[in-house]
Amino acid sequence: MKAFIRRDVEEALRVLGVVASKLDEPEARAVRERAARTFGDGSSTLVHWNHLREYSAVQHPDSWEWVGEFVRGPAYLFFDERDEPSVFLFREGQRIRDVLEECAGFEFYICDPECTYLLCNNDQDYLFGVRKAQPWVESLRPRHDEWARSLAHGKNS
Repeated sequence: MKAFIRRDVEEALRVLGVVASKLDEPEARAVRERAARTFGDGSSTLVHWNHLREYSAVQHPDSWEWVGEFVRGPAYLFFDERDEPSVFLFREGQRIRDVLEECAGFEFYICDPECTYLLCNNDQDYLFGVRKAQPWVESLRPRHDEWARSLAHGKNS
């Protein structure tokens, strides 16, 4: 368990004045279970980037920041359940990016209350998009490609 995650998020909410509520345990469990059923490949009861169904993914060290370009309206922010079981509901999902900027890096998941999309950013700098987020994440591929070319160029210099 990574106890710092909830503490970091709550402190960022306070400092930034962002409105979000931490769900009680039964509500959090229900959100996670619905997300696992909706976005998972059926091989796990947990939401995990390694068990997603029909997704697109791009790798980039700044990919966590890009979620602010996609997320609008109410959204849930949650984490690898083994690291932190909390689920936060943001009234303005676009503020999740601001909160994440104030925190140490960690794996996170974002979905809307209707479960029409899931975004995930893992510890390997991959941004995953499922369902409605899939084409958007796919559209980010040029950013990944440019970054990958810069790495290849740097190695050859």
